[in-house]
Order: sequence, then structure tokens, then C-alpha cells
Amino acid sequence: MSDPFDRDYNRVVSALKEAKGLNDERKGSITSGHSATKFDSQIRVRLEQLNVEVQGLERSILKSEGLALTNKEKEKRKTKVVELRAKFNFFRDGVLEEINASLSGENRPSKSKPLRGAEGESDEIRDLSNKELRSQAQNQLKSCLRAHP
Repeated sequence: MSDPFDRDYNRVVSALKEAKGLNDERKGSITSGHSATKFDSQIRVRLEQLNVEVQGLERSILKSEGLALTNKEKEKRKTKVVELRAKFNFFRDGVLEEINASLSGENRPSKSKPLRGAEGESDEIRDLSNKELRSQAQNQLKSCLRAHP
């Protein structure tokens, strides 16, 4: 019997890949007007669905406290969810930035130019190490889990 957490986690990871594919399709097509609006709407809806699914995984971490899991397995699950939340937030923020730019009449970023990177990062983020970023994400998860018991 498969573990419900692993099944749900893999489903969310797959859904995130599908959303990235939809966004790549949107960026790859030269659409305007109704077609572009339709793509943008589909992506925004998908992002909302993914956010709810990631929140569900975050809540399942709290529920797993009562399960017979080793501390190592609990930490592994927490780390996986924190990293997934960080990937989702990064993807969501970039996509929404692109969509808002296209809606305001600005040109979409070119394919050769990265959506984010050293030039797009704030000094605050650039100065953090991966360990510090992970710690920050874990603290955000903990506060989210406390806010949504």
C-alpha cells in the first residue's frame, strides 16, 4: 500500500511540472488578445489550484505528528514540503510578474533573458546562503502551519 503523503506529494510535483509546461507553451506562442488572455487565465487558475494542494501537504505535516514515523522521516517530509513551497512560490511570482507585464502592455521577457537571476534578486536575497534561504522557508512553513491548524 502506498503512503498517502508520497502519493499526494508526487501528484503536486507532477501538477507543477504541467503548469510549467503550460507557461512554456504560453511564452512560446505569439498570442495576443483573446488567446493570450485565455492562456493567462488558465495559468492563474492552475496556480491557485496548486497553492491549495501545497497547503494541503503543509497541513498533512501537522497531521503526521500522530503517525508512527521516525523523526528522520518527519524531517524528510518537512524538508520536501518546504522545498516544494519555495519552488512553487518562485514559479508563481515569476509567472504572475510576466502576466502582469503583458497585461500592462509591456513586452514579455525574451526567452534568452532569464526570468530571475542575480540582476533581479534583491540585495537581501542575494546575500543569503542556501542554508539561510531554507531556514527562512522552514520558518515560513511553521508560521503557516500554526496559522492554519
